[in-house]
Amino acid sequence: MLVAGKTDRGREREINEDNYIIHTDSPLKIMAVADGMGGHAAGEIASRLAINVLRKFIEDKKNLTDDLNSEELKKLAIELIHKANDHIIKEGCIHSEFYGMGTTLTLALIKDDILIVGH
Repeated sequence: MLVAGKTDRGREREINEDNYIIHTDSPLKIMAVADGMGGHAAGEIASRLAINVLRKFIEDKKNLTDDLNSEELKKLAIELIHKANDHIIKEGCIHSEFYGMGTTLTLALIKDDILIVGH
């Protein structure tokens, strides 16, 4: 499988609020893109925090070879999205200048012939 990622700040923003991750080095493939919500506080930080949650998951699960079925993959996608959301909210509460920050997050998990997409 060949996968690539590229971001663009667009015409409206001075900074790029996009972050992504591509992990294809294990039987469980993880790909995600987070786009900070422009006009909200610290969108670029929110998108980075969301992707960092996925990076930590990959690092903690060095060998992503669990025999997961489609229901377990669906639950994992939901869990990862909730963890990212919780982390962003927590950081917004700790750092008042980031309060209200937000991002979109689209996540794909691929295992064998199963694809789960969450947003």
